[in-house]
Amino acid sequence: MYNRRTKCRKNAVQNRTLREPILARSAREAKIDSRTARARLKDRREPYWASLSQGCHLGYRKGVNGGYWIARWQDPKTKKRTYRRICAADDAGEANGVNSVTFAQAQTMARAWFEGRAKGQVDSRRIETVTEAADEYLSWMRIHRRSPGSAESVFRAHIYNEFKNVRIDDLTPTRIRRWHENLAKAPARLRSCAYRPANVRQATTDEMRRSRKATANRVLTNLKAALNHCWREGLIASDAAWRSVRPFHGVEAPRIRFLSKEQSAQLVSSCDAAFRPMVQAALLTGCRYGELAEAKAEHFNALQGTLYIPRSKSGKSRDVVLGPEGRRFFEQIVRLKPAGSPMLPRPDGQQWKPSQQNRYVMNACKKAEIAPVISFHILRHTYASLMVMEGVTLQVISKNLGHADTRMTERHYAHLASSFIADMIRTRSPELGIVANFQSDAMTAPDTAVAI
Repeated sequence: MYNRRTKCRKNAVQNRTLREPILARSAREAKIDSRTARARLKDRREPYWASLSQGCHLGYRKGVNGGYWIARWQDPKTKKRTYRRICAADDAGEANGVNSVTFAQAQTMARAWFEGRAKGQVDSRRIETVTEAADEYLSWMRIHRRSPGSAESVFRAHIYNEFKNVRIDDLTPTRIRRWHENLAKAPARLRSCAYRPANVRQATTDEMRRSRKATANRVLTNLKAALNHCWREGLIASDAAWRSVRPFHGVEAPRIRFLSKEQSAQLVSSCDAAFRPMVQAALLTGCRYGELAEAKAEHFNALQGTLYIPRSKSGKSRDVVLGPEGRRFFEQIVRLKPAGSPMLPRPDGQQWKPSQQNRYVMNACKKAEIAPVISFHILRHTYASLMVMEGVTLQVISKNLGHADTRMTERHYAHLASSFIADMIRTRSPELGIVANFQSDAMTAPDTAVAI
């Protein structure tokens, strides 16, 4: 029987489907549509998928540190699937629409991406190779950090050549793991001239092999940092290729090289007069060479006794609390200096440049008979080590050094606090009164000796 109303409804549905291949109505999925439902799910690598339309899915991937939304689009012609990380889920708190979104908001963002893929639009910013990921990470560090630091030299030495033109999609945990293991077996690279063959040193002792594994771990950390940055920015679809790769365990050794009080005094007296204030400032504050070189006269607060560091290695600012000796030193240094002028200038009044400290420190070490020759950074370790041995807590030292938390401080300086910890326990351990006095008990105890 012909029904005109039913026929018109069918035609309307078909026309709407042709005009809107991706449905705009919000889908519902009981497993992931609410924060309470997602809390009951198990952590796993495979996302929990919800179908939005034909070939378009929105998934929720739950991990230890929270979950996030991921979109999956399937090309209707080639049947090839494309993934894109949308945003973090609102598991920890209310969604703000930027850093965390709800299930409905994630659908809206995913549908916009689906529409672009259906029209043949390709993401304008997309990382395809490992070298592109490294370049993107370095560009981000130059803006958000004080400098790329050692990451740039690590990429040039170990990553650009090894992963040249290697696509992100071709990366596997096995490939990264083998590269990591081979890096630990390779000889150490030594400083050499650019026009001469590379100078290397074979690992012949257990300590040298441990050091090579520690170096391999640091290189792996830089590679994973670059890839994770691009993955968080949505430039890489998945982090499964490198997430499961673990560094070598138990190969990190604490920093054991530092100067004693006597050696510190000898080094200061042996320094060139033009460079001596830089060494004194490093020993009294624990600041890095670049932080001291960029310090201005107005950064010293005489009322509070602090030195302001506007931008440290991590890109954050901090106030370094000075001791009495450090306070007297900076009061003398900044006296009669105009605002905006370098606090610790070169002899010509200009700011110290990178690497200009090396020759001064080398000459001072030779004159003070400090062998082997130290680097300027050892002065920072000297400051922290002497503070620990004086009984200052690791939390206070970590704050003054500008560490994000105490893990780095504990790794390098906790072994120096063993005597301080022992003294604190012996002097402040509470008396519970549950153990009798041995001498008094021995005097009143009956003779229980048995003759054999």
